[in-house]
Amino acid sequence: MNNEVKSYNKNGENTVNNKKFFESFKFRVFLFDKDRHTDNYSNNGLRLNYIVYLVKGSAKIVLSDRSFYLRAGDFFYIPKDCPYYSYWHTDGNSRLEWYSIGFDCIPLPNGGNFIMQKLEVTGEAKALFDKMAQKLTVSMESVGLLYLFIGKIVDGMKMEGKPYEASVEKALGYMRSNTNAKMGEVAMFCNISEATLFSLFKKRFKKTPNEIRQKILCEKAEELLITTSLSVEEISGKLGFSSASYFRKILKKHLNTTPTSIRKSSV
Repeated sequence: MNNEVKSYNKNGENTVNNKKFFESFKFRVFLFDKDRHTDNYSNNGLRLNYIVYLVKGSAKIVLSDRSFYLRAGDFFYIPKDCPYYSYWHTDGNSRLEWYSIGFDCIPLPNGGNFIMQKLEVTGEAKALFDKMAQKLTVSMESVGLLYLFIGKIVDGMKMEGKPYEASVEKALGYMRSNTNAKMGEVAMFCNISEATLFSLFKKRFKKTPNEIRQKILCEKAEELLITTSLSVEEISGKLGFSSASYFRKILKKHLNTTPTSIRKSSV
């Protein structure tokens, strides 16, 4: 006897069944004692959307046009069907640990798609996630907690096609290619005023353009520390920092680490 429960619309068409419901969610925790690399580029991404919470270790998520660096405590959103590579590091002595919450859709009244991004998760939203993570099984309770959690963070998530998205992406691209550019120059390149540039960045990132520029510099510094033998002073000068001590201060602020720790973790 088939125990699968199905529902039908008024035309008698099958709409939902138990099997499809449970296949629409995945609640998992990953634990590894060594570094990991995953290729989700060749297979054109994943079949579900994922929210990742990195508990231990660090990670680098690589798209065709940009990279994201994750530290312990970071939340990250991965949209389905988005090709990417990921590199996961134990950072020396600690093991790798991350929660992976997969789901098929975010039911928005006006539709739209969210882009790959880091997430700002604090307070009540973090408490909801922690409660959900205590029991990693797909159930009415866990799915309910998942959507309560998403409801707390969804207003701060970045979507494709927002009016300001094109200008922000254009500014980010220019800042990555011209790390020493002044903000007036970035605004001129985007054909907007400096005040508009400031407003757009505060709206999207809750940070100033200069703070984002500093973070881009830190990410470039991290890459140079891992891939070259340049000294801290040489990297500091190459990236336009006024001094090596100021470089260390900004690196600590944005990546919460030091040049020495970055090099040790890459060995």
